[in-house]
Amino acid sequence: IAMALFYPFAEKHKTAIGEQKIIYLADGSSVALNTDSELKVNMKPGERAVSLIKGEAYFQVTPDKNRPFTVDVGQRIIRVVGTEFNILHTENKSILSVTKGVVAILGRGKSEIVDLQVIAGQQVIINDGQALQKRTGLNLANVTTWKEGQLVYENISLKNLVQDLNRYYVGKVILQDKELENMHI
Repeated sequence: IAMALFYPFAEKHKTAIGEQKIIYLADGSSVALNTDSELKVNMKPGERAVSLIKGEAYFQVTPDKNRPFTVDVGQRIIRVVGTEFNILHTENKSILSVTKGVVAILGRGKSEIVDLQVIAGQQVIINDGQALQKRTGLNLANVTTWKEGQLVYENISLKNLVQDLNRYYVGKVILQDKELENMHI
């Protein structure tokens, strides 16, 4: 008689354009998934691993010092023990905003080398070229207003505003006058 035990397959979660949902994980953590997003969850006894394939997610991670929680955003790995943070992941960059606790940004390959620690109230832009740009003094409440059904923008170019709005609606807003793209609102 042979017996084989397998870990469950990774869970995949998606939201359509305009849809949002909350995912409750087996460890007690939760993920609020914003519009047009995709997430893969792989919980094992020794690790809690999530991949944000595209879109935006707000993580509330239950502390567990024996099993760090990692989020793969393509360019880097983000590791936490217990904290709250938001990630907006696009094709060429990721924006990490920490609202509570501390987050470590690791290099590729899940190495234990911490490239940067980010504390509550800070935001880091992770560009495709591997550069990390830390920003402080931001109103991070504006980053998470999407969870309450609001979109708040401050000092954003009209081009970036239109790109963001297009994540929420099936129809596309098109900015025909290219001279207006760099106008800030």
